Amino acid sequence: MQNTIAVILAAGKGKRLGSFYDNKVLILLRNKPLIKYAVEIFEKIAVPIFMVVGYGKTKVKKVINDRAFFVEQKEQMGTGHAVSCVMPVINKKVLDIFVVMGDHAFAIKSGYLIKLHKLHKQTDAEVTLLTINTRRFKGYGRILRDKRGKIYEIVDGKHSMFASETEAEITPGIYLFKTEFLQQLLPKLEKDNISQEYYLSDIINLAYKNHKKISAINIDDQKLAIGINTADDLKTMEVLWRNTK
Repeated sequence: MQNTIAVILAAGKGKRLGSFYDNKVLILLRNKPLIKYAVEIFEKIAVPIFMVVGYGKTKVKKVINDRAFFVEQKEQMGTGHAVSCVMPVINKKVLDIFVVMGDHAFAIKSGYLIKLHKLHKQTDAEVTLLTINTRRFKGYGRILRDKRGKIYEIVDGKHSMFASETEAEITPGIYLFKTEFLQQLLPKLEKDNISQEYYLSDIINLAYKNHKKISAINIDDQKLAIGINTADDLKTMEVLWRNTK
């Protein structure tokens, strides 16, 4: 994967997990911090890592050491803003950029990223994302498609009003972008009216409106649909991991 880098977003704070953790990515799953899973999958495919840090940055850096290049997000203004913090420091030779959430990479397999990259290149897409069909969509962005089956928007999970028993296509926040595409459209993101943050997921609708190519690969892996936001979520993932590994 020449001229490709990974951006791991690790600046947020897991407020619902109590004050024990300075940063959600430091939560232990199978005795390993979540952020290490994110780093390891990109090390397996030899992709250089840029990590966006903020809350608890000192501890996060200590856990990762020199395995990533760190970029600080000084103000917590959302995932779109986090990615924009990286853009000024990357090499001009970088053509494609993976983006993953540091607290949700524990279920990703390197093979998924290889498939994502292959489709991205084959379709010459501006952005390619991983999706999954599931009923476990709480907190995740839901994929919306037009009559032709093309993705045109991601509805952020915080604002989704769909019934919980309805199966939906969601994204666990795993993207691959052309660098040039991000340079063009990141500055056009607007703050969400409710959270006052810049959501990276909003760039999908911008891509659609600007007639940019959007590709997606759907993975049948239900572990990807479970986020760790509460102590109960952590227990659920521990059990599921034991039963499926």
